[in-house]
Amino acid sequence: MKNKKEQQIVDYVFNFSPGSSFFHKLHPLSKMVFTIFFTYIVLIQTSLLALAGFFLLIIAISLSVGISLRSLLSRLKWIIVIVILTVIVNIFFNAIEGDPEILFYIIPKMPIESSLLPIRRLAVYYAFRIAFWIITLSNCGLLFLFTTSPKDLVYGLRSLGIPYKFAYALMIGMRYIPLIQDSTTSVVIAQKARGLSSSNTRSVKRAWELVRDRLTTSLILIFKQIKITAKSLELRGFGKHKDRTDLYKLQFQQRDYFFLIIFLVLIIMLSLYRFGALTFIPSIPSLYSLLW
Repeated sequence: MKNKKEQQIVDYVFNFSPGSSFFHKLHPLSKMVFTIFFTYIVLIQTSLLALAGFFLLIIAISLSVGISLRSLLSRLKWIIVIVILTVIVNIFFNAIEGDPEILFYIIPKMPIESSLLPIRRLAVYYAFRIAFWIITLSNCGLLFLFTTSPKDLVYGLRSLGIPYKFAYALMIGMRYIPLIQDSTTSVVIAQKARGLSSSNTRSVKRAWELVRDRLTTSLILIFKQIKITAKSLELRGFGKHKDRTDLYKLQFQQRDYFFLIIFLVLIIMLSLYRFGALTFIPSIPSLYSLLW
């Protein structure tokens, strides 16, 4: 059983979690190719049904690698909040010129021309399209970070000939994400122990002071950690030599070649289908035509 501290580390939003799933065993570059081309195939989609399908696919993959649904919602809670706000803002304030089709009015009146706040079909479509983009691609990035060790990512980038300075800079950046969350959590706990919490703020000024103090203290802790890291790198002579010997080299396995071949073939087929080259396959029906 994991103790409370270990569980807290695992529950960090963008932290690597060891595992034995198929995705964990893939080469980091294989997962990087998957992330890049999955992002491409999602961004070129125009059908909400297709986007919903890719969303469910990435959710299923996330569950298969060991991310529980509860943990997934916890990790993406702020992104979900942003998605909800994005949908609301786009529906109410996205003026689509040339779209006469109005689904309904928020404030209906008679005659109909005097009704207020029309909800247009294209505005709803674009709002949900952007929402699917954000939540699906965020989940895809989370899947990559959850299954990829920063150390293996460095060795994978080194196998491409990327200088070790840039590869290690990326690794340090990834390692600092959970450290930043840890520092922020410690500050919040310290404030609550002193009776300072959001539930006790009864004015906008007091809420601003609470947030300001929290951010300032968190930044001070982070800068102290950065200073310690910089001194450690200097004491070890990091960057003195143009090249360095890696502890081990990551090699592509048969599963990597199999995965990349199958995945790239699917991407090519989906791209051809999206741009109308596969005319013998019926097109995906519009969600609007199915509902209305």
